[in-house]
Amino acid sequence: TDLWESSMHPDDAEGVMDVARRVAQTGDAYSHEYRMRRADGTYLWIRDEGRLLARSNDGRPGVFQGIIVDITQQKRIEQELRDTEQHLRALIEQIPAIVYIELPSTQGDVSPFIYVSPQVQELLGYSPEELMADPKHLTRVVHPEDVEAVVEANRVAEETGNFDQEYRVL
Repeated sequence: TDLWESSMHPDDAEGVMDVARRVAQTGDAYSHEYRMRRADGTYLWIRDEGRLLARSNDGRPGVFQGIIVDITQQKRIEQELRDTEQHLRALIEQIPAIVYIELPSTQGDVSPFIYVSPQVQELLGYSPEELMADPKHLTRVVHPEDVEAVVEANRVAEETGNFDQEYRVL
């Protein structure tokens, strides 16, 4: 265990040791991701999964069965995705327009947002959270004389993938 403990990344060691103590006490199966130092001094990410199979006569953990998988590439890709999302979010939140992601409508005037950029607060006076929490936002935000045309444009957009409609907002 000395080599195992000394090879852990210092930032991960406490969490790994907490898992080890829990498993030693409870015998529960475990799955934990952490970094280990290779012989050349570089670190790789691993997923360590296993379970306690047997205890010694005095009740201490005896035999473990497990697998360690190199997940370094997965972690690298996850970080690249987070970085890309951060860059896109910064770009989207700087343009003078409302950017949104909307789920397909389940019925005419029900059109739930899963993302609305913060500019909606300044331009329309609604918070992003307020609009995302209200799947019937169309009837509240769109001018009553324009709701029918917007609902129809939404229906067409769900078939074609293109939404192009001018309308008034309240």
